Amino acid sequence: MTRKIILLLSILHIYSIFILCSGEPQQLYDTSIRNGIPHVTNHAPQFGSSQFVELNKLYSIPTYGTKDNGETYEISYISSMDLDEDENLYVLGPREREISVFDKNGNHLRTFGGRGQGPQELSWADLFLYDEGLLLIFEGFDGIKIWDTYGEYIKKLRVPTSNYEMFIISDNGYITGESVPSANITNWTSIFKKHSKDMLNSTEILSYNYSPYTDRYSRPSSLFAIDAKLNFYFPEDQVTYTMIKYNNSGDPLFSFSRDYDRLNYSQEAVDFFNSTFSEFVAEGRMPPLHDNPPVARRTLIDSHGYIWIVSGETAQDNNNPGFRSTVDIFDSEGKWLQSFKSTAVTLTSIIRNDRLYSPSPYNDKVEQFIDVFEIIYK
Repeated sequence: MTRKIILLLSILHIYSIFILCSGEPQQLYDTSIRNGIPHVTNHAPQFGSSQFVELNKLYSIPTYGTKDNGETYEISYISSMDLDEDENLYVLGPREREISVFDKNGNHLRTFGGRGQGPQELSWADLFLYDEGLLLIFEGFDGIKIWDTYGEYIKKLRVPTSNYEMFIISDNGYITGESVPSANITNWTSIFKKHSKDMLNSTEILSYNYSPYTDRYSRPSSLFAIDAKLNFYFPEDQVTYTMIKYNNSGDPLFSFSRDYDRLNYSQEAVDFFNSTFSEFVAEGRMPPLHDNPPVARRTLIDSHGYIWIVSGETAQDNNNPGFRSTVDIFDSEGKWLQSFKSTAVTLTSIIRNDRLYSPSPYNDKVEQFIDVFEIIYK
């Protein structure tokens, strides 16, 4: 009897393998109409366990060193980065109010700026961009200060807000994003505008209401991404994995999502939040931590038009520089290409010219570097 049972189980096992191998291939995605626009629901990445892209680390840039005059410089926290036509990297340290410049091989070229009200100083700085030989630094209420690439003062532009969180080049001007909180800070309105070069003429592209979901790191500049055709991408909300693609007039073109299981924050992240922000929560200046992290945390677009999305818990949440975040890559039609976990892509990463520039997450235990990777497409 025992032999018969074993034989029967063996036959059933072989039969099940045959059925799996000869069955229909897995449906990678479905298409439908959702909220009046086409929607792609992805079930599995096209490349499965194989690699669509590979990240080859080229070098690391230290965030401290010596200036030409012998003085030391240090970038204690990185809020904004950009590159010029020669692939020189410009890095803004908002605490020092300085910009440091590195060549395409990571060598330090110069550091300029500093705290103050003078023409070659910054009263406040968190955001900047490079545009045709000029650096435009957003100084909040003081407007936009314009320097050349050596920190020489050119002029200042006045702007009607102090709350820009996203500042990028568009056709013949700039696009900005700012967030306006509701009275109880439970909901925010993100407003995106096109501006002329002199910032005197503005047109609203999109006004978008969403809940920040206690995400102290993902600003509109992190969630929003724009491609070479000035189409832009923004998550539907922070509790579902759905991205919406808009044209440069703010009209929704289509949306896409993927099957996604939301996980709770790790105990490491909960402990870090409580030890760092419990006083703010007690004073009512910050809501308590939710059980789950927001879904979309960072959106990037590479030079091929592929969309990179960092989702779920990150090293910024748990203060663990070795934590590997989830990264998904989609094509311009919203089809899911690859999913992988990596320490290389952070919430402040940027992609330029097939290179990934990633500041290590701010951490009071370890020194911060900017890791530079070559993106190799398979």
